[in-house]
Amino acid sequence: MRPSLRTGPARAKSACFDRLRPHERRPTRRAEIASQPPSGSLAGRFPMSEPGRSGRPPTGAASIRPFSKTCGMMLTSPARLAELNDHWRNPNAPPQRAPDRVMGKAPPSWRPPPNMKTFNLGRRFFRRVGAIHHLAVLFLALAVASCATPRLRLPIHPNGEALWRIIHEQCVPDQHDHNQPAPCAVVSIAEGEDNGFVVLKDRNGPAQYLLMPTAKITGIEDPALLESTATNYFARAWEMRNLVEARLGRPLGELQIAIAVNSAFGRSQDQLHLHIDCLDRDVGVALRQANIATTGAWTDHAIELKGHQYHARWLDAAALATTSPFQLLADTIPGARAEMGRWTIALIGARGRDGSPGFYVLVGRANPALRDNGAAEELQDHRCQR
Repeated sequence: MRPSLRTGPARAKSACFDRLRPHERRPTRRAEIASQPPSGSLAGRFPMSEPGRSGRPPTGAASIRPFSKTCGMMLTSPARLAELNDHWRNPNAPPQRAPDRVMGKAPPSWRPPPNMKTFNLGRRFFRRVGAIHHLAVLFLALAVASCATPRLRLPIHPNGEALWRIIHEQCVPDQHDHNQPAPCAVVSIAEGEDNGFVVLKDRNGPAQYLLMPTAKITGIEDPALLESTATNYFARAWEMRNLVEARLGRPLGELQIAIAVNSAFGRSQDQLHLHIDCLDRDVGVALRQANIATTGAWTDHAIELKGHQYHARWLDAAALATTSPFQLLADTIPGARAEMGRWTIALIGARGRDGSPGFYVLVGRANPALRDNGAAEELQDHRCQR
């Protein structure tokens, strides 16, 4: 019989498999049996006639070893016996059914003939070509992803909806039902909830207040703030500074009050809120010494405040009514519009060199790797010390 494709231990284990499937190993010469083989042998389980011999049993001296002695097991499937009988008569016929389980495992339902080496080589070749193709597609996708603008991944804030629930479930309903803004200090929805705002006393500090939209706006990165019809929340917050003065029992002049919005990395809530509180005295001194020009351009060099870098520019008092610091940042700082969530803004009341009232607009970019979370709130003094 043709040698098996298996080698080593696998060949020894497949001895029974080789004997059971003669159609897969083309025989070179059939053994001729002179007499009836002993009972229980493999030959005794097949008819001794072959095509071309007129049904006469084959003759010869060669004998076939009993199947039970060769493999130590017996065929148990009558259907399998019929299949082997058909293949003994016609070895070139393909199998008509899946092979039985032999030696505890099911062989594959189809395998290429032993003489088709070129087929095997071709299949290996196309497998390698397919793998190379998949790798090429993967590298191309990575290259395209690296060239694309990376999307800013914002941090996750546990319990980040607390302020929104206060607005949506307490302040606005109480204003509608009882004409009382509690627990907020102010609820302004005369122009509709999409353009309204509330003012809430913060728990931190004796005089700090938070101004928040009544619409769902997550933070500085929300595209709604850059729309042409967006409410100027900085202007509304500046109008509410009298609440801080009333809490303190004294007026606050230039470089004494500030409004701040933190970046997505420097906040704990996912509802836009503007901090209204006193300005830190050391920050006021540093801004006076910086001698910021009133030309309406950003400073060429960053100003270091509280250990972090800020760029500043002047804004006239009258311009605040029509100029939103959010839009000012997006329109005048290169690349800021694409990553607004990284930026923080502070609006500080001041006077120009000629004594005209106005504001210093300070912006900073968060860099968590350098422990800068972009929180302009740090420029405020929540204790409001004199």
